[in-house]
Amino acid sequence: MKKNLLLLTIFIFSILSNIIAQKCLTEGIKFENQKQIDDFSINYPGCNEIIGDILIESDNSETIINLDSLSQITNIGGYLKIRKNGFLENLNGLQNVNFIGGNLDITLNNSLTNLKGLENLSTINGYLKISYNTSLTNLNGLDNITYVNNSLSIRSNSSLLSLKGLEKLESINGNLGIISNGMIQNLNGINNLISIGKSLSISNNDLLTSLKGLENLTSIGGGVDIYGNHSLVELTELEHIISENDIEKISKNDIEAEISYRNNALKETVISTNNSRVKSKYKFWITSFDKSTDINGYLIEVKDSAIVLSNSMNKSESNIWSKSLKVKNIKTIKYRKNGRIGKGLLIGALTGFATGASIGYIVGKSTGNELTQTIFPPVLWAVGYGSSGAIAGALIGAMIGSAKIKIPINGND
Repeated sequence: MKKNLLLLTIFIFSILSNIIAQKCLTEGIKFENQKQIDDFSINYPGCNEIIGDILIESDNSETIINLDSLSQITNIGGYLKIRKNGFLENLNGLQNVNFIGGNLDITLNNSLTNLKGLENLSTINGYLKISYNTSLTNLNGLDNITYVNNSLSIRSNSSLLSLKGLEKLESINGNLGIISNGMIQNLNGINNLISIGKSLSISNNDLLTSLKGLENLTSIGGGVDIYGNHSLVELTELEHIISENDIEKISKNDIEAEISYRNNALKETVISTNNSRVKSKYKFWITSFDKSTDINGYLIEVKDSAIVLSNSMNKSESNIWSKSLKVKNIKTIKYRKNGRIGKGLLIGALTGFATGASIGYIVGKSTGNELTQTIFPPVLWAVGYGSSGAIAGALIGAMIGSAKIKIPINGND
């Protein structure tokens, strides 16, 4: 009996000890140097489920070079931020973490080449942010992530070559932003991504040539914002899902992307591009309410709440400027397609010449006697009348070609 009681006591004690040991640090913990990392398992033995936040950020005088002594941690109730650790080469030590209740923020860790050490992480209830890690070449280590409950932002990782490591990612409840990653050429790695709850933004990735990796995407809850990708030549992977109504802005890429301004008054499809080989097709005259901010020039971009014009229709020229005016300050918009005056002048001149020549030939044929017609043959009459008709026709054609389409906006965006 005593033996059984002793065994029961030991059993209960072990259970209680285990429960107490698992949940810890409601207020979270901050690691600023390697010693704090190394002492964690000594100071908090058995602490594997941290209720609060974890911040791993080297202070100005100390460095963190590894996370090995954090291997007992399995769950993090709050956020995990790994920031400003210039000598941290990998995330080994976090290999047993499978759940993060808040955000995962990996920023300014300039020696990280991949994210190995996070292979068992399957759930992120907040956002996932990976930014300004200058040596990061891929995302290996995120192999078990199937969804992100908030947004995913991959920004300004100057050595990032691919999104490899996110192969199991299927859905993002918030926004997806892939921004200013100077070496990435395609989006292979997120090929299994099916849905984005909010908006998709792909911008300023200079070597991005295609959107391969998005071919299985079937749902975008918000807008599409694609711009500043100067090597991007096609949108093939998104053709099955986006339409003009979905697009907020597709501009400044190496593609000639047609967009429709969302104001119902401006139905004309316009061209907005930063391709030096493509010229803007429209010139605009924009009148503001107070007249002091009136602008005119060639259309280069239509934003959500503003229109941007330039003094040059070819963005490769030097000494160019661009100006924008918010829609709420716009009273009227006038515009015409480039080249209309020249075409009108040419068509008018040809039409006037043909008409004048016909009239002149008839007049010459019916005027005077045979001698007069020998000296002034009908052909000469035709040329004279035709020349006069060409001048008049050119003037009329130029006037027609210079006409502008006027749209009242009155600040309605």
